Parts: sequence; structure tokens; C-alpha cells
Amino acid sequence: MPFGPALVVKREIKDGCHACTGFLGIYYLREDGNQTTVTNSYPEAVGGWGWGAAPTEWSLTDRFTLMPAIYASGGFTGQGATESSATITELRADGPKTSDVIGTGYTDEGAIPEDTGIKACKVDGKITNVVRGRSFDVAISGSISGRDHYIMRNGRFVATKKIDWGLPCPMP
Repeated sequence: MPFGPALVVKREIKDGCHACTGFLGIYYLREDGNQTTVTNSYPEAVGGWGWGAAPTEWSLTDRFTLMPAIYASGGFTGQGATESSATITELRADGPKTSDVIGTGYTDEGAIPEDTGIKACKVDGKITNVVRGRSFDVAISGSISGRDHYIMRNGRFVATKKIDWGLPCPMP
């Protein structure tokens, strides 16, 4: 990091419940000769998506923020509906700042009984129009279309316009 080294560790809950969340812990370090000291610790910096697991899909990026950030993505399936999402956690000198949850996909295909004639809801979200350190959009396509909009406020991305990703399509 521009302010010194950082250590990223997975923190998982063995045999965690569906709603239990693991984390990526972030530890800011200072190196002095042969000695390394933890200067700040953030053991729950980046949350996972359930079952006690830490995020497995994550990468360090400078695409969205002025400081390095962790882009983490994941999802879960419950009662046949699958939802995927992401977060952006900027690694700032004063500590990590995590965005609102960013919707990236939804389908209820697994919840619809066969031979009912009901069409599944399938939605994809793609991050577009990134203005580094300021804003981005999520272009929504599939069964519905639209655009979510996020802005940087108080050091983190927050949604100013957002479709309900929990149940984005109208019920039949």
C-alpha cells in the first residue's frame, strides 16, 4: 500500500451456518529492520456470502478508487433463487471502507416447478461508466433492464439509485 505493507488473511467459521459470514481480515504492517509490527488490524474488513466462508473470488484493484481496493464477488442460492453480488473495499490509511452491496446477477430458475409455463427471472449486472474515486453504474439486463448508480460518499461507494436485487422481477 502507499502507506506501507498490508497482510490479507481468510477468516472462516468451521461448519458455519447459512447466515454465518467469514471475512477477509486486513492487517496494516510496519517493517523496521528485521521486525514486522501490526499497526492496525481489521479482522472483518471484507465479508463473505454465508456458510462461514470468506470471499473466495477477490482481487486487488485500482479501477474504482484512488487507493488500492479489494473487489470481492460471490453469491448464494436459497429455495431455488440464486443471487450474486460484489463489494469494493478501499484500503485507506485510516482503515478499510466497504461499499454497499453491488448486484451482479439474479435468477429464480431453480424455484420454478417444471411444466408450469412460468418464465424464469434472469438478470445480469455489469459495472460500467467508472469514474475513479467518484462513481460508477451497474447496467442491468435480462428479464428487466435499468441502471443502478453509485457515488463515493464519506469514503465509500453508496447506491443513489438501485433496483431491488432481492426480487427484481414482478411476480406472475
